[in-house]
Amino acid sequence: MTTKALESPQVQRARRKIEKAISREREKITPESLLKKTVTIQHRLNRLSEERIDLKDGTIHHNAETNDSAVALHLLHKVHETATADQSEHSLLGRVTKDEEDS
Repeated sequence: MTTKALESPQVQRARRKIEKAISREREKITPESLLKKTVTIQHRLNRLSEERIDLKDGTIHHNAETNDSAVALHLLHKVHETATADQSEHSLLGRVTKDEEDS
């Protein structure tokens, strides 16, 4: 039959500290605090409800900012591809010379 090793004093202190913190947090959860948080969440949801997109009608339109960002991102990707392609093609340019015997 195996038994568990005793906890060190440091571990015991840490366990007590964590248990106290958990109990303090549990004391904060009351019906009143839950109601207050519910009202806060509802307020935040209702605050921006006019700007929310209704997904049920199936018509989603992108605004100009989104399209501009997409175009800019596409162009940036193209520039990066071009730069890396040019760099790989010319990486040995000027460093490698033909041996005169091979000519």
